[in-house]
Amino acid sequence: MLLLHPGGWDGGDKVDLESTATRLAQAGYVVANANYRLASSTVRFPVPLQDSWCALAWLRLHAGELELDPRRIAVMGYSAGANLALMMGLNPTSPTQAPDCPNGATVPPVAVVSGSGPSDLTTLADPTGQVAKYIGQPLSEAPELYRAASPVAHVGPGAPPILLIHGTVDFFVDNGQSEELYGALKAAGDEVTLLQLAGSGHTLNPGADEGAGTLGTLSIDEPEAWPVIVDFLMRTIGAPSP
Repeated sequence: MLLLHPGGWDGGDKVDLESTATRLAQAGYVVANANYRLASSTVRFPVPLQDSWCALAWLRLHAGELELDPRRIAVMGYSAGANLALMMGLNPTSPTQAPDCPNGATVPPVAVVSGSGPSDLTTLADPTGQVAKYIGQPLSEAPELYRAASPVAHVGPGAPPILLIHGTVDFFVDNGQSEELYGALKAAGDEVTLLQLAGSGHTLNPGADEGAGTLGTLSIDEPEAWPVIVDFLMRTIGAPSP
């Protein structure tokens, strides 16, 4: 499992998915919890996406020494990290595959789990300007770049299985983003599951661990989400090796 953290592309750290990584590891999966370069005045789309591809390529290149099966690697992200994970699954032949990645190019992940992922940057509310910072320009000046960074713009037949998880009261990334992507994937004949969590938000949710449920708890860590994630992984990348 390759994990990609949230943070609006310009913030966050892999520590933000530490509880998710720990839970997956306890279930028997090998987990790589990765950082990527954050958006700034000099780092823009597609640099964070290129870094994510490089992380996947590194895992496959070192699969032997890590005792991994390179054919059974899924990518899971939350919020901005989910956008990156979805782009890896839906747009594998684009130039966002980093040409300077020391481990070379790689094939898409076997499966993708998206937690509260932005799928259409052309319609995503951007009150704090994080999307514009990631793209490097406002929507009015670069609509083609916003589409290029939107997973829904790359939907077509042959996508890997995708699990979409979204809270119905997410005020940061409206759950309509996942609904739109779900409809597009179904229309293309792709395998997709949408889990909508009634009453759940973006970072304030009941956690799967005892006593959890404070600010900072993600929807993918909800008790309702966890068995769905495990079932999805069992069906797509298989049971963990003993």
